[in-house]
Formats: sequence, C-alpha cells, structure tokens
Amino acid sequence: MVNEEVSCETIVRECAVDWITCTRSSESGLDNFLIRGARALKEDSRESEHPVAFSWQGYAGLKTAHCFVGERPDGAICRCSGVLASRHWSTLGSLATNCSRLDLQVTYFNHTPLSHSPKQQFAYARAWKLSHVQSHSVSLFASDDGTGTLYLGRRASDKFARLYDKAAESGLDHYAGCLRAEVEVKGRLAWNVLRALIHTESAQAFILSYVHDYFTQRGVRFPFDCAAPSLQTEPRSRTDHQRKLEWLEACVRPMISKLAACGKLPEVLTALGLSQAECDQFLDLKLGQPQPQFSRRRLA
Repeated sequence: MVNEEVSCETIVRECAVDWITCTRSSESGLDNFLIRGARALKEDSRESEHPVAFSWQGYAGLKTAHCFVGERPDGAICRCSGVLASRHWSTLGSLATNCSRLDLQVTYFNHTPLSHSPKQQFAYARAWKLSHVQSHSVSLFASDDGTGTLYLGRRASDKFARLYDKAAESGLDHYAGCLRAEVEVKGRLAWNVLRALIHTESAQAFILSYVHDYFTQRGVRFPFDCAAPSLQTEPRSRTDHQRKLEWLEACVRPMISKLAACGKLPEVLTALGLSQAECDQFLDLKLGQPQPQFSRRRLA
C-alpha cells in the first residue's frame, strides 16, 4: 500500500542490517571466518567494552556489547548487532555456511507524527487485520514517556517486526523525529534473505523494499514509498563508555556535589582512589583555581 500522504519531506535516513547471527560449519574457510569475526570484536572493544568470556548454545568464545565470536567442535559463530552488523554483515555472510537470524531496519524522519506514530499505525494494522481475516499478531506496547512500539507477528516465528521511536530508544539527538521499522527473520528464511541480499545490486534498495513491503502488506501506512528521498547515514548508537558516563552524571554527580558542599571533596577523591597528581589535575580543571591546602594533603 502506498500512502496518499507521501511527501518529499520524508527522508529515509538509514537502510541497514541491524543484526546478524551466522555460522561456519566446514573446516575449509573457518580460519578466515574467525579472523573476520575477531576484527569485528576488536573494533567493538575499542568503542564499547573489553571482551569477556562467554558461552552460548555450546559455542565458547569472547563477547563485547555488540559482538560475540565463539567456537565448538562442529564450527564457529559470529553475532553482530547495531553499527557492527551494518559494517560487517556482507563479509561475514559471504564466509558463512548458515545464518540463523537477520534483522533489517529502515530509519526515517517522520514529518507527520500524529498520523504516523506507532500508536496510530497500530490502529491501521489492527483494522487491516480484521478486514482481511489474518492470523498474525498485532500489538502495541505503550511507554509512560508517551512513546510506543508496534509489533507485528510473534517473536518465536520466522518473521517478526517492530516500529518504534528511535530517538526515545537510543537517547541520541541525531535521531530526533525519527521512527525505525525493523523486520527480524530467523531460521532457513534468514539464510535465504541473506543470500539474496549479498547478491543484489543495491543492498540499501533491497532492505528498503523488503521492510516497506512487509509493513504495508499488513496495513501499516508509511509516509514514504520505495522511491522516497533518502539521506543515507551509518547507524549510530551510544557506546558503553557513553552509557557509563551518563550514569555517573545522573547518579554519582549529585551525591558528590552534596558532599563537596559540606567540605568533603578531599574525602570523596580519596574514596575514588585518585592519586595526588590526579587530585591536583581534577582541581585545576574542574574547580578552575588552585587549592593550596588540599593540594598539599596526602591521600592514601
């Protein structure tokens, strides 16, 4: 279905793979598959967190925030999500012998938030289901911040889709006013879609068409069609370091400010395990002026 309200103001920001879980079962080519997986793991460790030991479905290996690489006697696995998936899906998919999950996403700027919000899209999808006597599930999860997520299908099925406010989910200003539509495919279907995606002339056009058709064939009224103006950018996400800093600012900073107001800043820095040099640097940079008495104090 092509919505009558299609507008040139609608900009498709991203068409990308958002998740890939693939495996390599044969010994031939296994080393190359693991090398590629290790590169993705190393890349994520620089941007999020150090790898930790992890096991899943008999595979043992290393895991970061957005990547898992592991081995077991019959082969190896690599799982990537978010930005990593958008960067490495093609190389990993070309080396894999199977894919058990593949998520495709389209992120677009929604210039008509009232008529195309997830809540309103739920009403469209539900009405379409009733009029066409379809058996797929249509549900809406409403959040207390006023946003919501539309779900089409069941998570355990081979196809499952969701539509949500990307700015609210990510916390990034980059996605202000944007919605994200995702289609998650699993099992044999995931492998078939991956092979088609690898061999298509334009991966972005394939993803846009696949996601658009899946939603519109279930009653969703996108404010764009497959020929919509696009401004393709790489997916973004908050790194693990950013989340930790945000937690420090929200949860720790207020407590430290209260203690500092009571003259307990030296004890705070001692409790944090900062050295004398780090304390002096903290005072010079954060307080903006030297503190003779405190700078001479020894912190054990």
